Amino acid sequence: MSIITPADVKEFLMMVDDPNDPPSVVNRVNNWIQKRIDEVEEWFFDICKTAWGTPRSGTDIINNARLITWRGRLAFLIYVFYKPIVSITNIEVNVMGSWRTVSNYEVVNERGAIYVPVLPHDFANQWHKWKVEYTYGYNEIPNDIKGALIRKVAIEIVNTQQLQIMLPTGFDFTKSIEEWKNYITNVITRYANINSFG
Repeated sequence: MSIITPADVKEFLMMVDDPNDPPSVVNRVNNWIQKRIDEVEEWFFDICKTAWGTPRSGTDIINNARLITWRGRLAFLIYVFYKPIVSITNIEVNVMGSWRTVSNYEVVNERGAIYVPVLPHDFANQWHKWKVEYTYGYNEIPNDIKGALIRKVAIEIVNTQQLQIMLPTGFDFTKSIEEWKNYITNVITRYANINSFG
């Protein structure tokens, strides 16, 4: 389910459906906008390394772990790609070509960090591959995320010649587009930094 709707974007741009247009034309425009929304949301989630609205599942293969001291003992530190971690389904380490399940670990959800204590006689080392199956993301949707998504889709609409006839006439969007791009960049920077490694 999308975070924003075609109606949200149309309202933001003050777009009005022509009452003389048949429903098929309105549906075609809404479908086009929805497709842009879906693409923009995936792009945004990937850049920010998280999901909003509905947590998602992922599987990461991590090639290296850091060997550190955690809470007074030696541990492997691995980071998943998407954050925050909601739950861990499975963690495995590949030791000499065989995947072994890891059951002893501690998660720092917001940072996506997983600490795996080094056990005596453990053949795992930080250079082995680690596989983590997990759920990540946020249930709530911040208003600035919605605003950034609406603005990103609005830029595509303003730059699409076929849809310009639906926009307010006599309005120059040049300055608005620059302001929208700055807003989007600020939101991405904020959330990408929150969800960056370590």
